[in-house]
Amino acid sequence: MTPPQRVDLSAADLDEGSLSELVDAADLDALRFAGLSWPEVSLRHATLRETLLERPDVTTLHNAGGRWRDVRVSGGRIGVLEAYDSEWRAVELVGCRLAYVNLRGADVADLTLRDCHVDELDLTDAQVRRATLTGTRVGRLDVRGARLESFDLRGATYDALDGVEGLRGALLNPEQLTLAAPL
Repeated sequence: MTPPQRVDLSAADLDEGSLSELVDAADLDALRFAGLSWPEVSLRHATLRETLLERPDVTTLHNAGGRWRDVRVSGGRIGVLEAYDSEWRAVELVGCRLAYVNLRGADVADLTLRDCHVDELDLTDAQVRRATLTGTRVGRLDVRGARLESFDLRGATYDALDGVEGLRGALLNPEQLTLAAPL
């Protein structure tokens, strides 16, 4: 098991971002967005590099086809995180409450979810390398058609699972194996 690469961000090294920069196809680099409260943010096909989102309160964050590299989302709540067909590299979600995370068909490497609550995590047809979920609760985990490598679920709990065959390449604890066995 190869652990995910850590996101190395210091808020002191980042410029303050503004809501006006959060638009489709944006190219955001070395920015910090703190206390973002907005019903809907549209960042379709946008690129975020070395970006920190602190305590967001967003109903829907659209980032389909986007690219995230060295991004941390810390605290806060996101209703729907729509990131299907996206590319994520070194992304951390820490202490977040998320209703639905859509990473269908995404290419993900070095993902960390720590102390999060996710109602539904959709990894259908996604390729995920080096991921760890620690202290995280997932209501429904969908891995139908997923290709997982060094995907560590041992520190997480989940209530329901779709696509047990997609768990190839995942590390599970005994309780998770018991849940998956009948499937």
